[in-house]
Amino acid sequence: MVREVRKVTRGHPEGIRAAICRCDCGDGEVTVAIAQLLSGKTRSCGCLKRELAAVMIRDERIVQWRRSPENRQRLIDANPWSSPEGREVMLQVVRSAEHRERAASQMTIHGLEKHPLYSTWSGMMHRCYNDRRENFKWYGGRGIQVCPEWHDVAAFIAWISEHLGPKADGMTLDRYPDPDGNYEPGNVRWATRKQQARNRSAS
Repeated sequence: MVREVRKVTRGHPEGIRAAICRCDCGDGEVTVAIAQLLSGKTRSCGCLKRELAAVMIRDERIVQWRRSPENRQRLIDANPWSSPEGREVMLQVVRSAEHRERAASQMTIHGLEKHPLYSTWSGMMHRCYNDRRENFKWYGGRGIQVCPEWHDVAAFIAWISEHLGPKADGMTLDRYPDPDGNYEPGNVRWATRKQQARNRSAS
């Protein structure tokens, strides 16, 4: 933190406590609400999400897919998610051990492994993709997945923080309203164990 200021927002015309901060990346200064700093919601100037995306997009499998004559002709090489073939390549990359290792090295720079929501993200990914976990059979074993965007922990934390808010004591991430659906925007909430049990029994 460089210095404290008052930040005027639409909901707080009188201003809220904020700080002008310098990100570890050294790319200038940003004004952040002090509440966001204390809660861990803001961890960087925005460079973390860009870095994780860059790590993924530079993967050789994606580069080769983009450079293929077919994709240049179809004018979709700018967005690998825009075709079934490209989507499959992207999914192979985000699920690979190499990508997880590279992404982890970027997260460590910004301390995301210490974020309150990191363990929620990690548990969700293990339930869906680690067949060595005992509870895998109830999640990944029956086809439940995590939407591709949330394979990026920074994107997951940003969405949950904005739409669900902080995780309260005794609450866990529940797939709702569709308990048989994937972990994705619009199908998650914070719930108690009792609420989760009722949700599963109603399906």
